[in-house]
Amino acid sequence: GRQINNFGEYWDGAVSDVQIFNIALSAEQIANLSNGNENIIVAEETTLNEIWQSCVTPNDGIEDGLTKCSDSLTIIDENTPPTHDTPILTIDITSRDLTSTPQNTFDVNGDDVKNIFNCYKDEGSGLEPIQVLNMPFEANDGNETSFTKDYSDSGYNGTVIGATWN
Repeated sequence: GRQINNFGEYWDGAVSDVQIFNIALSAEQIANLSNGNENIIVAEETTLNEIWQSCVTPNDGIEDGLTKCSDSLTIIDENTPPTHDTPILTIDITSRDLTSTPQNTFDVNGDDVKNIFNCYKDEGSGLEPIQVLNMPFEANDGNETSFTKDYSDSGYNGTVIGATWN
């Protein structure tokens, strides 16, 4: 029907597909909805460690179909440390070579994972490291031009000055 707006003008139209939200929508949320992307939840709507699930109900304009829901999904940090199961240490009886084999190394973010090995032997007073320093040339705290990471138990991270180690 014809309605008068706040400016005293008439509007001849209909209202369709009304949605009511219990929050104020952001520009990204409104853009998704107006572009027909109601299936996208923008990042600002999520918080770390929240658990989300999506349920969909098909509707043919006359009645609803059966609602089905997805598996749950947990919002994770931008980077989650990789995980692994206990490594297996084996010995070649003939050569006496020891082989350490990582088990089920996994990174939820899909990052490449490098396993850092530290080896220990019993010197009679308990397990002692056979290496004092394990310092590959790679980033420590994201800055490979100034710092390097010591993966041994000593914890002596290094400072890079040109090609000289301190």
